[in-house]
Amino acid sequence: MRKFVFLLGLVLSAAGLMHAQSVDAVAPESPSGGRQAKSSDQPAVEVFAGGGLMRDGATSGNTLYGGLQFEGSYNFLEHLGATADLSWEHRSIAGVGISQWHYLFGPRYSWRKERATLFGHFLLGGNSLRAGGGSTSGFAFGMGGGVDYNATRNIAIRGFQVDYIPSRLAGTWFHDFRVGAGVVFKIGRE
Repeated sequence: MRKFVFLLGLVLSAAGLMHAQSVDAVAPESPSGGRQAKSSDQPAVEVFAGGGLMRDGATSGNTLYGGLQFEGSYNFLEHLGATADLSWEHRSIAGVGISQWHYLFGPRYSWRKERATLFGHFLLGGNSLRAGGGSTSGFAFGMGGGVDYNATRNIAIRGFQVDYIPSRLAGTWFHDFRVGAGVVFKIGRE
């Protein structure tokens, strides 16, 4: 898992650097000889780190898990990008620790305004569940979205993100809901 997270970070960093270099190479020169800024204000890469709660659909008591969420998005068009989402949720029930990992990837649509960015995504991937010394893995997907409020030019506060995450583990479908908030770092603005 550590290798996967490292590789994901490396790919997103390289994508942001390549995008920044390509923008500099094609920016037209102004009459004074310097480069002109493009009108688009989209960052090449957005990195989110935060926490949240997940409602476990496997239990009738709607058990809540606390967790961490990390997300990297590469914006290859003004409104369209690709997202990698990694989250970890944990809870102890009757003295047994239960942990889940979700690793999801897919397209993201963003609608940017001066003060905020609204976004929605559809992600595919997997889920790993560990409990009582055993583990199982399976298919998962996520549908959701949220809003980021711009604090500065390169930092935003994710006011909320809500995702519906169905997972298929050991032949059974589980229907989880996740709510999160945190900080977004915007890298490689044009």
